[in-house]
Amino acid sequence: MNLLQSLAGVYDSQSSRAGAKREDTDAVLLPLFHTYLTAHITVTIDMQGNFLDACVLDIRKDEVYTIVPSTVESASRSGPEPPPNPLNDKLVYLMRDAGSYIQDKQMILDIQKRCSAHEQLLAAWSLSTYAVPQLKAVRQYLNRKRTASDLIAANVIIPEEDGTIDEKKKVAGRDILSCVVRFRVMDQEAEEGYAAETWKNRELFQSWISYYTAFVMEQGKKDICYVTGEYTVCTGKHTNGIRGSSDWAKLISSNENGSIVYSRDWFREGIDAVSIGLVTSFKAHCALSWIIKRQGRVFGSNIRVCWDADGNPLAFDLFANTPDIQGKHEYRFFAGRDAYQRHLDVCFSEVLTDHRMFHMLVLDAPNKQNYKGRLAILDYVEMPSDVICRRLKQWHRTACWQFTTGKRAFTGAPSAPDVVIAAYGTEYGGVLTVVDKTVFARQVNRVVSVILSAQPMPSDIMANLICRAGNPCMFRERSHWMMVLQVTCALLNRDAAGESIMLDKLNTDRSYLWGRLLAIADYIERLYFQEVREGCISGVCGYMQMFSRSPGRYWGIIRRRLTPYLYKANRMRRGLHACRLMEQVEAMAAGQADADEPLGSAYLTGFSSQQLYFIQYDYAIRKRSEEHTSELQSRRS
Repeated sequence: MNLLQSLAGVYDSQSSRAGAKREDTDAVLLPLFHTYLTAHITVTIDMQGNFLDACVLDIRKDEVYTIVPSTVESASRSGPEPPPNPLNDKLVYLMRDAGSYIQDKQMILDIQKRCSAHEQLLAAWSLSTYAVPQLKAVRQYLNRKRTASDLIAANVIIPEEDGTIDEKKKVAGRDILSCVVRFRVMDQEAEEGYAAETWKNRELFQSWISYYTAFVMEQGKKDICYVTGEYTVCTGKHTNGIRGSSDWAKLISSNENGSIVYSRDWFREGIDAVSIGLVTSFKAHCALSWIIKRQGRVFGSNIRVCWDADGNPLAFDLFANTPDIQGKHEYRFFAGRDAYQRHLDVCFSEVLTDHRMFHMLVLDAPNKQNYKGRLAILDYVEMPSDVICRRLKQWHRTACWQFTTGKRAFTGAPSAPDVVIAAYGTEYGGVLTVVDKTVFARQVNRVVSVILSAQPMPSDIMANLICRAGNPCMFRERSHWMMVLQVTCALLNRDAAGESIMLDKLNTDRSYLWGRLLAIADYIERLYFQEVREGCISGVCGYMQMFSRSPGRYWGIIRRRLTPYLYKANRMRRGLHACRLMEQVEAMAAGQADADEPLGSAYLTGFSSQQLYFIQYDYAIRKRSEEHTSELQSRRS
């Protein structure tokens, strides 16, 4: 199944609810041959076309999302003379009394030309057999040519002292002529359920769909649709607005001649390269826009979206860490691998038997500064749900570690954005972030692709992580370095198939042992200063990069500098425990050959494991002390 075919299928499955709001999402699936605009002014009239009221909309408080009927031309309009929509549209298409309020003669001619084009569309529709009373009321109102006069009377437009309108003045933050006007038609005799709002009236939606479908099927040029294989009316103009109402970028376009979009050496016209059915194109673009708004993950101009045959999202978040994988924020700390494995089995048990096919699409735009130009398909793949979930489970099972940074501690795998931030992030404004959003989006999608394909993490990402985790002096905040270190350990653990998430006291690997020794020395120094240097990189960790290159040499330096700290540590319960541990690990490392050779990446997992051991050890002592204190207080009372 191709991309457009799958999107058209989603539209067909959801078409009965097109134009209606749903409880589970704010996104609205557009009816066929409709688009949406952000409205700025609402004009209220009655069924006889008489003006009742007008008001300016506040984008922060009012519902400005407005569904409007559109044509093939207006749905993809651009250029110096954009064609009108047939009903609600910008004021420049509706202000037929512009000659009385605008001084610029050339502008008056331009407005009259646009109003004439709008009137032709509206008249053809309202005089057809598909017309409804609401539609005729709007036409009657516009034919009175009092739009500007009524807006001035309602204080929506404030005229100049001479009574003219300055078209450069702002209404709702927009130039007056570019404000979108929508109509509400009041009917005192209407039955229950009548929608006065033209942008919500499903009868009006169906009226335009029926009229315009009949029109294009009669007037349109027929050809073979490459998507469905049917002989039907095809189009070379495709809808924009995929990412939002102000989005002019198109997924399919052939309006530039030469070698930019299609080569004249091969094709005389764009339709010679590919022909797509008009209805199929509208359905596919509307469905894609709806899916993006409902469940798309947006990183700047980059978008990744996943859907099944009915447009439903995947049960799990591909980008999330383990606690957020189902959107439940279940932060749990597991003492061992077996307990963690049982937790994952429960999470994934319901979906591993689901064989629905899912479509995954990645879009991006070459023009990063605005929403014009083209949209590019960077990746498109179809995968069964059970395969996706199996690989996602494998990621969370193997790329797991104990995370203690941030607000909550948890056992699990890092999120895809966290991996990228750890590999490429810089400290900015007190947080660790990737400033270049293009790099961030590209790398996040690389990580997600690795998860879904069950392939090794790219070597450049791993090299960055190992380098940054082993150089804590790169960071001002200790918590930022700890986050990088723990993410790196999670990915190193993935390479080892998730063998261990706790300290392995029996591991005699040379690099692992040296990493443990460095963590013990760091703990002893931090005990000495207590909370005085909380959040800062310790002096021991300042040697970490050089220590990894020549551990034997730099351990001697660190050991000598620990002397004053050891004196105080030996008088503390926690310090005494750390000193004994250091002696044990030193004894295990003493028999290792090549004491001064560079360490492997396992020293990072040894260091982090030992750190996590001390965090749990401190917590146990603190909890025991609190229990003892509360017990004494209860005895006294």
